[in-house]
Amino acid sequence: WGTLKPPKLPGRPPKNPRNWGILQRKRMVVPAALKIIRLKPTRKFAVLGRLAHEVGWKYRDVTEALEEKRKEKAKLRYNKKRKMMSLRRRAERSAEKKTAPFTAVLRQHGLLL
Repeated sequence: WGTLKPPKLPGRPPKNPRNWGILQRKRMVVPAALKIIRLKPTRKFAVLGRLAHEVGWKYRDVTEALEEKRKEKAKLRYNKKRKMMSLRRRAERSAEKKTAPFTAVLRQHGLLL
């Protein structure tokens, strides 16, 4: 019995890769960690990639290329998102007249602000 695995349930995330949750999280900015906020303008600072390259790390070019690819993808994704948002706004404006009586009733009952 010890060798049997539990059945694969729908909606259960895969167990690998190991850091699956970390990989799926949304990227965000932590203002408290920004260099411009934390350091005085006169302070010296070092970039980790440059330091690692100086001591023999061989993947600086690879990470730069991957970062460029990521930025291009993010730009495409953002443009697509902007386009979808504008289409949604346009659709909402065009549907306002049709849904006006329903929205009035919803507002009357406190379900819409």
